[in-house]
Amino acid sequence: TNKLNELPSLSAEELQQKSSDKYLSILQSNKILDPEFEDLKIGWSRSQNGMLYIACDTKMENCSGKMLSWWFRFCDNTTKYKWWHPIDHLEGTWTKEYLEVAEKDRVDG
Repeated sequence: TNKLNELPSLSAEELQQKSSDKYLSILQSNKILDPEFEDLKIGWSRSQNGMLYIACDTKMENCSGKMLSWWFRFCDNTTKYKWWHPIDHLEGTWTKEYLEVAEKDRVDG
């Protein structure tokens, strides 16, 4: 079954209601996995320093951490980025420093 079809569509008003002044720093990002964490699992917020925080709690059954690590090492251009989700992922950019590292030598993070 296509689980994407089971997701509710949100109106612009509902999306606006999901905006929040709460955000997680990258060092706190694992908190979103805690079932009791309710601050911001789906929505967006802008931190005081202007950084945009977007949260989307996505269940990826049968996908291991090793699989995700491989994907983010492998994904280094917009074509590959679109493979993940061709409708939502329109474009991606990577730093020059990232692209200078061979895929096999890239590290998590």
